[in-house]
Amino acid sequence: MTSLPPELADLASADATPAGADLSALVEALAAAHLDPSESSLAELAQAANLVAQAKALAEHAAAAPEQAALIASVLGAAQQVELKRAGPLVAVAARHFGLASDEAVVRANLEAEPVERRPWARKVRGVIAFLVGVAVLPLWAYFGRDRNPTWDVDARDVAREGPLTSGEQLRDGYSNIRRNDYVGAKACGECHAEKHKAWSLHPHSRMNLDAGPDTVQGDFSGVELVYGEVSARFERAGEAYQMSLTRAGELWRRYRVTRTVGSRLTQMYIGVQTEGPEPAGDRAYTTEAKLPFGYWTTRKRWLPVNYFDSDFTPDFDEEGSNAHTLDKLSAVHRWEASCIFCHNTYPYEVRLATQSTMTSGFPREDLSLPEDASAAKRRTLDPQELLALGIECEACHFGGREHVAYEKKPRFLPSAPQLEFPAASAQLVEGARESAYVVNSICAQCHSAKVSLYPDGTGTWNSREAADLAGSACEAVKCTDCHDPHLASPPGGGPDDPRHVEACLKCHEGLRPQAAQRAHSRHGEGVSCLDCHMPRRVQGLDAVIRTHRIGSPADPRMLSQGGPNACNLCHLDRSIAWTAKELAQWGAQVAPQPEWAEHYGGSLERPVGEAWLEHRVPIARLIASDAYARSPLGRAALPRLIERLDDENAVNRVFALFAIERVLGRPLRREEYEPQLRPAERRARVAALRASLPTETQ
Repeated sequence: MTSLPPELADLASADATPAGADLSALVEALAAAHLDPSESSLAELAQAANLVAQAKALAEHAAAAPEQAALIASVLGAAQQVELKRAGPLVAVAARHFGLASDEAVVRANLEAEPVERRPWARKVRGVIAFLVGVAVLPLWAYFGRDRNPTWDVDARDVAREGPLTSGEQLRDGYSNIRRNDYVGAKACGECHAEKHKAWSLHPHSRMNLDAGPDTVQGDFSGVELVYGEVSARFERAGEAYQMSLTRAGELWRRYRVTRTVGSRLTQMYIGVQTEGPEPAGDRAYTTEAKLPFGYWTTRKRWLPVNYFDSDFTPDFDEEGSNAHTLDKLSAVHRWEASCIFCHNTYPYEVRLATQSTMTSGFPREDLSLPEDASAAKRRTLDPQELLALGIECEACHFGGREHVAYEKKPRFLPSAPQLEFPAASAQLVEGARESAYVVNSICAQCHSAKVSLYPDGTGTWNSREAADLAGSACEAVKCTDCHDPHLASPPGGGPDDPRHVEACLKCHEGLRPQAAQRAHSRHGEGVSCLDCHMPRRVQGLDAVIRTHRIGSPADPRMLSQGGPNACNLCHLDRSIAWTAKELAQWGAQVAPQPEWAEHYGGSLERPVGEAWLEHRVPIARLIASDAYARSPLGRAALPRLIERLDDENAVNRVFALFAIERVLGRPLRREEYEPQLRPAERRARVAALRASLPTETQ
């Protein structure tokens, strides 16, 4: 359950009046109120909605207090962020019902058009909230959530990990590796561990987040331009600075200065500060480092809007062919210190325990705590000044090395401090930490537990959730390091299996080591591995579909019943779900297709599942299907259907359809043939031309 920080709760529960209000505090409170409805109570959602009401009440006084107009405009902008970040149906009702606007000119026009006395916002909003909570919350959740993508009914899995098998009490020997002064930096590590340090310096971890400069920026800032609906973006240098300039309706709309990079190997996103824009002077947009609206696909050498990298974004063009709503979302201030900073940098573990997010601690929060946690307000942001280093350095995983460096003590792979309460941290666990799945996987979980959209079985549709998906899997004894060397870069996503990965399975399933035993168990030849059935490729990676890290059964009824990607049909795309159920029954699986399943398979249990997935109402299913056909011998015959996906309403689906078609054709499509960010009418014309050229391509 999400808890509001005290200052936010105080503002949310106060009367919606500007009298004596600290407007700056309200701006910050609104910006922090991006509550996740799946983790928030109705009371918390109502508090968020009340914040919107306060912003509206403040707006009523703009005409009477012109000297505060800029700050009030900021309040409205922050209030809009609450709605954009989906604080829940109650906020959506308030925002949509009363027409939130963040542009100061629009605010002024609205105020001039309608006298203040006719706009008792707070009273109206509270009335709406009371009605919704008392009468119709669930139907309105679905209705007002229409800015979300269609999704599945998700089974909220219990993924609480069992504690480690240890004996004895917590080891209390004074060792400390979580306080700021416990950290010594990667350079100190490299003085003794030169080989490991060199390997780390070549690993993408070391370049996860860096200051922008000639050695770190990979995007093309040579003055190239990209037209995206109503805006034209230009990427250029201004002296030593890197700039993004956005032109709209023939005039400069916004200009950003790039301050930092995020990522390096496959894609690169950018953090920066707005230097010119429609906001009034003094707006936080000019001082806040935020995620910028365009990213660079390094493997494809092209710029695209950031919503073209992420399957959680909704359709970017409306029925009239406008992307104005998307541009407003992309240009909103998405603070670096409240998002990217947590998983892409190195900072003391004590700070991880002080954040509100439950994922940053890695180890289950109920397993350990600091006494100061009880009184300190949980934080939603991380001040850059608290970072030990940009990027992921040695001590992000190994914890502070001061005692190891200064006193030659063995490094400890468990968080430790005299004040830390960690009952499971016995001498036995400390000694065997390197071989403990509980310890190793918890360390990786500090960053690899991202909150993303979920499949019906409660696992992630997008990458960076590997540790969370592994937790509660059928094979909890497997450690991340059984398959991955954290000092070495992994092979590109979507590549062939590494024999070491299969070996991790055989450590426990020794009886399946002989090829004959594997064939008898899987009923498949040598071309199919354990991973194909128990960790199928169904997760959107950065530029390829990768394997899920939930080790499970291909017969999971939660996936089969809603048309979720299943291991069998990811290969047997031309077979129906009825056929799949019969085949699984031969393994002893209790799978009986029900008539209501048909709606998730194109209306028929006998339809080829691949075709049904390409038309599935849930966008990620269409993306996964495109990739599956690209890997399949059926891919060339499916080209007409894959080409249709180039006109998918979801941007990232168009990108992955492009990848799939290029793989099937064995060549990249030229820019004049197709570009995924084109307006719908032009995009459809390109798709029609490609369709017409198909006979030549397939000969």
